Order: sequence, then structure tokens, then C-alpha cells
Amino acid sequence: MKKILSGLLALVCSTAFAQNYPSPTYNNLTVQGTATLTNHPLAVSSGGTNSATASGTALDNITGFSSTGFLTRTGAGAYSFQSLTNGIALSNIAQIAANTLLGNATGSTANVTAVAVTGCNGTAQALQWTNGSGFQCNSNIATSGANANITSLSGLTTALSVSQGGTGRQTLTSHGVLVGEGAAAINQLAVGTTGQVLVGATGADPAFGTTVAGLTFTSALTPQTTGGIVGTTLADNANAGSVGEFLSASVPSGSAIALTSTTPANVTSVLLSAGDWDCRGSIAYAVSAGAASMQAGINTVSATIPAANTTGSMSSISLASGNFGTTTLAIAPGRFNVSSSTTVYLVANATFASGTVSAYGFLGCRRVR
Repeated sequence: MKKILSGLLALVCSTAFAQNYPSPTYNNLTVQGTATLTNHPLAVSSGGTNSATASGTALDNITGFSSTGFLTRTGAGAYSFQSLTNGIALSNIAQIAANTLLGNATGSTANVTAVAVTGCNGTAQALQWTNGSGFQCNSNIATSGANANITSLSGLTTALSVSQGGTGRQTLTSHGVLVGEGAAAINQLAVGTTGQVLVGATGADPAFGTTVAGLTFTSALTPQTTGGIVGTTLADNANAGSVGEFLSASVPSGSAIALTSTTPANVTSVLLSAGDWDCRGSIAYAVSAGAASMQAGINTVSATIPAANTTGSMSSISLASGNFGTTTLAIAPGRFNVSSSTTVYLVANATFASGTVSAYGFLGCRRVR
């Protein structure tokens, strides 16, 4: 018993006075003051860090890790490294506020922050990023009417109506001509054939055909040199106002006009509408005794024989004394180019000393243009 007490006393004394002792094994050792270890740093196996200074080496010694990356706690007392290549797992990122994203909306270099994402799920709305301020809600996306910068439409199952800027049709015939029908779908005309033209119809859709009425040409018409304009084969007459229109008047022998010597008289006349006309005629003179001379002409002046080589046309003949019977004078075509309605007259004149002279004849005018 005395030996045990002596040993305990020696231990207490050595501890109190910082004494060095050999290496026995002590249980429940309490050090009051500074313990100086002669064999240091204390190994990890002895409960130390195996490092003489506080550094990353000490932590490596404790954990036994040698990889590079992020240290992640995977459970109670369990850790693992996550490589720098793959970055931080999403599950390891700190939580952020609802409806936010990580980013930089400042317009310049800055740390990553939570960027708010504006609620934008209403009608005619779309999320839009603005440099320097982040996400904003564009509420001007038209669901009808005009949208800018639209380059294509897909997914349509019905044709766009005319009111929507479409045709109202899903198919179009090759070579067909489209005709507007107001707000209704565009109409598609039957395809024309070679030589046909599109002919309008008042109050109705035009149609292709070969019959055209009332055309006005403002420049030259140039027919094929060997074809030309085909004439009529029906023994009919050109319409009033058309090229080829023909007007005529005549007086038969039974209604001959009695003449007074040297006094011109109108045999008949024709009223010309504005245009360019060629007029010709003939007058027959019935002489009862003898006549010295006779004249025939076409003139726009009533009862006047036109002068030779003027616009009017005339013909004359002188007879030997004592000749009588019937004499006919033909009048060559003359041009009458008038800008308003004008009457042309078939005029007869005779010079005779005795007996009687009467005249009858024909006047014809054709519109040449």
C-alpha cells in the first residue's frame, strides 16, 4: 500500500513541477499548463495532425484526401470531392428566391446574382431580355392584327381570310387569274387559252374570250404583215363611227332636179359625222334640146360647184351645139376631213340656151379613219 501511495505522489509532483519522465503509459492524464512533446508533430494515428503549423497540409493529413475540386459532405461523417471540371452539382447550389435566375443584368462585369424573372403569361405577352435591366414582360405581342418581323407561319389548318390578309383559299389553279370578291374568298377564273384576252363585264367577274367591244387604243396597231385585219364576209355594214362606215344618198331619174342655166343646184346630200371621209358620186343630165356645158361636184357649201384641185371634187364636160339626150359625169373620190357633223352636197350645173336640163344621181361617202 505504501508503494502505491509513493508512486502516485511522485506522479503528482512531477506533473506539478514540469518534470520529464520516461515513457510509461498513463491513463486519464490531465495536463495543467503546457505539455511539451519531444517527439512532434503528433502523428494522425496518435490523434494529431502530423503538421507543425495550421495549414492546408494539416487538413489533407486529417482527411487523407489528395484530389482537387470541391469538398462535399455526402452524409454523417462522409465527404467526397467533386471535380472542378464538372462544377458544382445543382443540388449543392444554395437556394434562391422563387422566379429568379442566376446571372448578371447590370450591363457590365459583376458577380453573379439572382435575376428576377417577371411573370409574363398573359394574353399577348412574351418574356423579353433587355441589356442592362434583365427580363421584362412585353405586352405588345399581337394575337390579332399586325405583328412585325414575321417570316413564316406554320400549323395553319384553315386558309387566312381576306380580312386577315389572306386569300381565303387553300389551293390555286396553275395559270389561273385571281379576282377580288370583297370580303369573300378570292375567286379564281377559268384558265385562258392561246389567243384569248381577259374581257371585263360590268358588275361581274371578267372572263377570257376572243370577242371584245369598245376598246380604245392610244398607240399604233401593227397587224401581222401578211395577216392584217380580217374583213367581213357577211355582206353587212360597219357600225356608225367605225372605220368602213358607209353613207349614201341618191335621186332616181323619175325625180330629177330641174336646172336653171348657169345656176348650180343640189341634187342630194349626206350628213357626215366627225371623221375622215372619202366621197364620190355621179350625176346624169337629161337634155331636151342642146347644152353648151355641164358640171358636177361634191362640196360642203350648198349649191356651189367647188373649184378644181380643192377639197371638193368636180367633173365637167362641154358639148357641141345641138347635142341632147342623157349625159353622165362621174366624180372622183375626194377627201372630207371634218371635226364636227358636216353636210356634203352633190351639186349639178348646166349652161344651156334653150330647152330643159334636169339632173339626178348618186352620192356615197366611206369613213376611212
